[in-house]
Amino acid sequence: MNLTAFGQAVTLKEYEHTLLKRRAKLGIQTSLRLNDGCNAD
Repeated sequence: MNLTAFGQAVTLKEYEHTLLKRRAKLGIQTSLRLNDGCNAD
């Protein structure tokens, strides 16, 4: 894990977000899941 990924994980955990990652044929697919308390802008 590089420093950028570590900082991102800590920030997301602070705001109770879940970042899902999985390997795909063309690279890494990411998905951000927000909790119910987040405001949609």
